[in-house]
Amino acid sequence: MAFRSLLFLTVILLIHPAARSDDDLPSDAELAAFNRTSFPSDFLFGASSSAFQYEGAANVRDKIADHSNASKADEFYKLHQDDVSRIKNIGLDAFRISISWSRLIRYKNDTPVLRKRGLEYYNNLINGLLNTSDGQRRVEPFVTLFHWDTPQFLEEKYGGFLNESIVNDYVEYVNFCFKNFGDRVKHWITFNEPHNFVGMGYATGQLAPAAVKLYRNNYTDSQKGKIGIVLNVDWLIPYDKNNASDRQAVDRAFAFHYGWFMQPIYNGSYPAILALTLQSREMAQILVQRVVLAGSMFTHGEFRELLLFTKNKYNNPEIYITENGFSTCNYRDINDTRRTAYHYHHLKYIKSVLPDVDRVEPAKEKNKNVKGYLLWSLLDDFEWNSGYTVEFGIIHVNYTEDSLDRKYKHSAKWYKDFLNPMLKEIGSPK
Repeated sequence: MAFRSLLFLTVILLIHPAARSDDDLPSDAELAAFNRTSFPSDFLFGASSSAFQYEGAANVRDKIADHSNASKADEFYKLHQDDVSRIKNIGLDAFRISISWSRLIRYKNDTPVLRKRGLEYYNNLINGLLNTSDGQRRVEPFVTLFHWDTPQFLEEKYGGFLNESIVNDYVEYVNFCFKNFGDRVKHWITFNEPHNFVGMGYATGQLAPAAVKLYRNNYTDSQKGKIGIVLNVDWLIPYDKNNASDRQAVDRAFAFHYGWFMQPIYNGSYPAILALTLQSREMAQILVQRVVLAGSMFTHGEFRELLLFTKNKYNNPEIYITENGFSTCNYRDINDTRRTAYHYHHLKYIKSVLPDVDRVEPAKEKNKNVKGYLLWSLLDDFEWNSGYTVEFGIIHVNYTEDSLDRKYKHSAKWYKDFLNPMLKEIGSPK
């Protein structure tokens, strides 16, 4: 029986490449001629964020590249209402957020207790995105349940994710989320980039399948949502395509970086080379309804090849691209034409794999199941161990002042023109 007949698979693709200096800058005429009308009407455009990198309102002791920390970040916790207005002003269809486990749940005598202020904050954020009063645009929330911010209490109790016992706590936490937000959230992501998380010395255990089982058994029918996991993958090509050893090296690399998580989702098995090397009871139980892919160091055309590779190898799953970004090294450059060019070229290649807008049946080199594009990132943010030394945002955040003033970059103005081709100028943020 085909796997697709058992589960409705959705794949979300994230791409998080380093900055490139050789992007061809499109002319003003080329930018103006290409807009969302070139895409199917149900194709979603948006942007992404994460709680730790945006919210602030926390005390963090860890020091990173610029000796900063995320105690303030973008202060999205305090300023999210204005940022939601910016999201709608630009014209986004979707916005990816994550829920901070610790902001929503505290542990009292080993018992999880819902934090009322955290609940209020996430309700306000989700409702603000969905609010259509006074003619506002509805923005679909894509919600990540775990984006690497483990509660300190569980770190100290278990040693974090190295202890499988944390699964029960995770299930209790996600059940809080499903109960309190699932009436409005229809796109759930269980875990962000487990391959990277494992690479940093942690184990993901059975978190993703446990959350999926809970959602599918108790919430899917009533809430009508989708749930999955974020994977990360690099696109690879052989050094010499005519050399068998080089081709085999690429196959091995794909098996460990992509097949490790994707193949169990597709058919419940692991790549043979992986099975011979890693005998992991936890991995053998990973089976989810929905997948999210991530990549790095892509050229535009390789981005395209991964879409076709996924379609042909994994039974044509539905794909949303939820994180694709271009970094600069803290230039504070509002005129970020290279970032604009980067997104422009990626969207051109994405368009090249889509069938015609008039729904003509796609050929072999087409993929009609690519359904959305959410860029990274809406705002400049705290970039993990890089701190504030790199910028991915289409909106500049002034970290030199306590106000953290926002200012639209060239890329934000272009994105609004792309999404709203009848409009010309973007307003100043309030």
